[in-house]
Order: sequence, then structure tokens, then C-alpha cells
Amino acid sequence: MSTDEKNLSKYQQEFNNHGFFILKNCLQQDIISQLAAGYEQIKPVYKTIHQQLNYHQQGDGVCHHIIIFGFPFLLFLEYLPVALLTRLFGGPCILNSYSIFDNNHDVYVRNIHQDSKLSHLPFPAMLNALIPLDTFTPDTGGTYIFPKAKMTQTKPDDQTFFKEAKPLLPEQGDILFFDGYLWHCAGKNVTNLPRRAATLTFTRPFIKPQFDYCKALGYDFCSSLSENTKQLLGYNARIPSQLMEWYKPVKERFYKKNQY
Repeated sequence: MSTDEKNLSKYQQEFNNHGFFILKNCLQQDIISQLAAGYEQIKPVYKTIHQQLNYHQQGDGVCHHIIIFGFPFLLFLEYLPVALLTRLFGGPCILNSYSIFDNNHDVYVRNIHQDSKLSHLPFPAMLNALIPLDTFTPDTGGTYIFPKAKMTQTKPDDQTFFKEAKPLLPEQGDILFFDGYLWHCAGKNVTNLPRRAATLTFTRPFIKPQFDYCKALGYDFCSSLSENTKQLLGYNARIPSQLMEWYKPVKERFYKKNQY
């Protein structure tokens, strides 16, 4: 995966102009296969939880925060282009959410929605990374993204949205990056085939993540991970809950100085 200065500038320009871009053929097939197999293995666990909690919000088959189950979901962070993420944010970032879903039924991601309501910051409040586990086709449903140039805070009606939105068809091995502020949705899958995807969102460290991944995985375990993975998990932007944690020496503090 090339992250030299020329490519970083190219993708940043695409993102600034359009609010999205596809990083082509940047992931190996075995990585995608591991994510897909792991998802299928864990999916029954979520189904049981959804049934126990009476969770029926068009969420069947959606596995939220699946990274807490460890390998291979955790390992996948090692393959992300951290230099590119840092460039797009203009500073360090952390993982806000990590889910996998299958667009083979009436799942909620087919609804037109935003993942962030903030638009006035000098950097994206939230950056989405969508990783196809199955190549998207017109029949299995692309990802529709409303043009940045026509964005409004008011949700467009279906007719306006689908007239203006660009349907994107990333393939296995690609990553689709887009601004979470843009209106978007998954297209309808008119086949019986799976259309699985991992959806990761990122923010700057001072924005609260949806899940405390470091606490879920264990601080001691997280401390043994690579620097990039620790950064993305939010290990360098933790919040102390005891005075003994607050008064730790600078090098041991939960929230590091560079997490601006």
C-alpha cells in the first residue's frame, strides 16, 4: 500500500473536492477472507444478544463493535493506512466504531442517513472506511453518497437523493473512504447473494468513541500491541477514573500530550 507524499496529496485532494475516494486494491485476499470467516463465526453470538434484548431495529446480521472478539478483527487495524488517515484529519485519530453487516435483507443501513452532524470543523468530524468483504455490484447494491457540493443539513427526500447520489461499487481489496457528514445509504440487494462489508469510523481523539475498546480488551493486553494499533484503539487518549491514575508520571498518563 503506497503512502508516499504524492499519493497522500492526491487522495487528500479527492477527499477535499468530493468528500470520498476509493483506495483501490490495497488489501490482500487472505485478509478479507479472514474477516468474512470471523464474521460468520461470530454472527450467531449477536443474534442471541439481539433476541435477549429484543433488539429489532433492522439490525439482523449487524455485528457492532466486533473488534472486542479479537483476531482477526483486531489484526485488521495493522493493515490500515494510518499515514493517510492522519493526513486527512490533520492530526492523530482513533477508532470510533467497528462493525460488520450483510446487506442481504432490509437492514437499517439502507436508510438515508448521516454518521456525523458536524460540518463546521477544519477537518472531518468523522471519517468512514467501508471495506467490502464481497465485491459490490449494481444487483447486490452499491453505496450511494450524496454529492458534497449539494450537501445540506436537511435530509433530502428519496427522489432527490437517488437522482443526485453517486452509486459506488468498491471491490474486494478496496477501501471506500468518505466523510461521515455526507448523506449516504446502502443500495438494495435484489439477489440472494451476500453483500458483506466492514464499516469503521474514525475521529480525532478528543471526540468520544462509541465503545471503550481498550477497557473491553484489557489495558495490559492493549499495552502489548503495536504503536499504530494502540493509537487507533484510543489507548493514548484514555480517561482516568481514579486520582492514582490522574497523578501518574507524564509517560504513564492515560491521555497523552499529542492527542489533540
